[in-house]
Amino acid sequence: MSHTVIGLGNAVVDMSFRPVQFPIRPSEHQFMEQHLVTPGGMANTLICGTRLGLQMKSIGHIGDDALAEVWRRYLIAEGVDVSGQIVHDDQPTPLSICLTDAAGQHLFLGRHGKMQLQDGRFPQTWRNTIQSANGLILDGWNYAGLGSAGNLEAMAIAEAANIPIFFDPGPVIPSMPKAWLERMMQATVVLLTSDEAQLIVQESLPPEEMAERIRQLGAKLVILKLGANGMIGHTATETVYEPGIPVEVVDLIGAGDSVEAAVVFGYLEKYSLPKLLRLANATGAAAVQKFGAGINVPTLAEITAVLEDDANYR
Repeated sequence: MSHTVIGLGNAVVDMSFRPVQFPIRPSEHQFMEQHLVTPGGMANTLICGTRLGLQMKSIGHIGDDALAEVWRRYLIAEGVDVSGQIVHDDQPTPLSICLTDAAGQHLFLGRHGKMQLQDGRFPQTWRNTIQSANGLILDGWNYAGLGSAGNLEAMAIAEAANIPIFFDPGPVIPSMPKAWLERMMQATVVLLTSDEAQLIVQESLPPEEMAERIRQLGAKLVILKLGANGMIGHTATETVYEPGIPVEVVDLIGAGDSVEAAVVFGYLEKYSLPKLLRLANATGAAAVQKFGAGINVPTLAEITAVLEDDANYR
């Protein structure tokens, strides 16, 4: 069965460079061996979702410039429906500079832009798109880029239509108002790293306890990402630990977004929690072995190869 999934988020283009030597200092010029220009942000999850077999649709804002054409061209080629993007002819498409060192650590330089809801109104076309979908993806980056009201409205629409909501708060938690974040944490499925979870609960706890504290905020399923140590899936009745898969790390950019696509797919396909985590874990392992994200997120064949290698290893 094919599932239609909506990703809410403004368009952004990534320009990635590797390997960079940190720290970066003025007048110490560097020349990288690899570079990549590709859609980024929510596009990472949209592209990985289509490669897993989901019908992905994008709603959000986009500029009217050359970067917008790059963003559209790549997503359309991947089979993502981009007709829900609203064009802002007075704003440039956001750009993110992604710098990665030889160990896979990275940083972003960029701007969110000012492409938020016009007059605070949620477009009726977006409302209709969400209501007819099987799932809705939201993330914390949207708070600054799209604005808080748009995320809250999208969440309310999905809840009224009994559509599962997937939320990843990301690393910008300190900049989010507490009330807004608490509301977003009531999504059906919440995915976050242990560091992000600690920022939310304001306490260092063992992973299982941390997952339960996050679940108590309202989610039905919590996916706690533990980096190289794997991940934990936790519900009110079940806790499953999936150990990490040892692979060579090239770049961490887009790994969490790819994992989210796998979680969405497994959840909508009604996978058991252990099976869902195996798929998500393998997707993350496939992602970190590649440079950049966007068009370089893992393919189904690459994810399958990791699953097969992991099965042989075990």
